[in-house]
This record gives sequence, C-alpha cells and structure tokens, in this order.
Amino acid sequence: MAQLKYIHTKSGFTIWPDMTNVWHKHMANLTREEVISAGFCIYDGESFHCFGGSESLGIQSKPGDSEALTTFFEQTTS
Repeated sequence: MAQLKYIHTKSGFTIWPDMTNVWHKHMANLTREEVISAGFCIYDGESFHCFGGSESLGIQSKPGDSEALTTFFEQTTS
C-alpha cells in the first residue's frame, strides 16, 4: 500500500502520492480554499486510514477524516 498525502477543504478532499515533492501547502494554494485538516493516508482497498499532519500548513488530521475521505472517494468514483 502506497502512502498518500491529503488535504480536506469544504468542497472535499484532494489526495496525491507522498513520494512527490508537492507539499500540503502547495496543494492548498492550488485549491484556493481554507484547509480544514491535512495529513497522510493509506487506502487498503476498502477504506482510507488518515493520520499525522502537515508541517507546511501547521495542522493535523482530525478524527473522522478516515470515514469522510472513504465516503468522498466512494461518491466520486461511483
């Protein structure tokens, strides 16, 4: 399972590979939205598991991010 980075904004989630040089603050600047939470996640084939935080934004993942990201992913891919 590859580790991913994510940001959570009012309009949803943005995820991308952790192995890139794109920081959380770079992605936040691209979305131009207030970031609610950010961190890292792993997808196990059924659900996302969020953890950690963003040093570049100075915020952490929040309880409920895993469930919210899984629901968001299911809604946008079906």
